[in-house]
Amino acid sequence: MAAIDAHPVPDEDLVRQLAQGRHEALEVLQERYGPLLTSLAARQVGRPAAEEIVQDVFLTVWRHAHDFDRRRGTFRAWVVQIARRQTINELRRRRSRPEPDADPEGVLLNALPDQAPDVADQLVVDERRTAVRGAVGTLPQLQREAVALAFLDELTHREVARALRVPLGTTKTRIRSGLLKLRVELVSLELPW
Repeated sequence: MAAIDAHPVPDEDLVRQLAQGRHEALEVLQERYGPLLTSLAARQVGRPAAEEIVQDVFLTVWRHAHDFDRRRGTFRAWVVQIARRQTINELRRRRSRPEPDADPEGVLLNALPDQAPDVADQLVVDERRTAVRGAVGTLPQLQREAVALAFLDELTHREVARALRVPLGTTKTRIRSGLLKLRVELVSLELPW
């Protein structure tokens, strides 16, 4: 590991080393991103579950290091996205596990209205989602990363700046420019919003 720590090695090079079997690269990535990912996940699920999620995230990174494609974004954006998905999965697991004895006879459950989405509404939502994803894909990489972290990962501008290692003003400019381009792109599609 001394060779890796001698000079700051870019994240993408560490992932490549990990894909080549140099497992000490994973330790460096964990040191760099473990605290950030734990903090992000802990806001949603609490610290103990967040620590488990982060372990799962780095297990995923270890198993799928060969799948990382730097052309699709930075390692930071990739690992934050993995953590976000793991956190969402944990929240879904919690929702699907009812608390014991909370409603033993199902009275409350039976009183809830059916929340199943209408098929037509779901098609509109899917069409919008596809349009937004396509529009985000047209943004320049720096704007795309900033917008994704701010809106998909729900980070504050300050957290986005920290995650991307750029000044706060630069972050705000990238997000604003990206949103303006998205608006132009989405308005041109003339979808029912």
